[in-house]
Amino acid sequence: MGMDMVLGVCAYHDLSLATRSKVILWSDIRYIRHSVSASYNPNTSSSVFYTYVFRSRDGETLLTLNFDGTWQWHKRRIAEMIEQAASAMLYPPALEGYQQGKDCQFGDLTLSLWGVSYGGKLLPWHEVKSFAIGFQTIHVKRLGDSRLKLWLQVPLKRVNNVEVMRKLIAVAASTHHFKTYLAKIW
Repeated sequence: MGMDMVLGVCAYHDLSLATRSKVILWSDIRYIRHSVSASYNPNTSSSVFYTYVFRSRDGETLLTLNFDGTWQWHKRRIAEMIEQAASAMLYPPALEGYQQGKDCQFGDLTLSLWGVSYGGKLLPWHEVKSFAIGFQTIHVKRLGDSRLKLWLQVPLKRVNNVEVMRKLIAVAASTHHFKTYLAKIW
């Protein structure tokens, strides 16, 4: 059984999502996680599946959207619109914190003026060769490593607010001159 959803765009770029049980404001959304998975069955067609989870500051799940990317493109577009609008509100404080030298956490991944951190390890920006956000994973390569070696490979589903992180990576790359592959693939 599906859930009815109403999108309402209000003055001053506010948005509310109304489901049968609640209204969600842009300012309520703190964390956005999405994952993409693909399946292949030789007897049927292949499919790509998307999951978007929107959470509040305290971690409460506000809304979860699951859909087949092939046939439910309208749900994907709605999820992307929600993500873009929420990210527009989340980015300015993230940028300010980054510029002030504060750690900016994106789930398991942390960005700071000093570099990118994961699992207690820090790779300084001046050692980053490339930073790529792909279909299902984030790849970070270190200068001097072989072509096939990755310093970091983390699934997108372990990272919050990918759109905000993407913008901060662009800021870091413009300052520290490493390659970025930040095209929106999903």
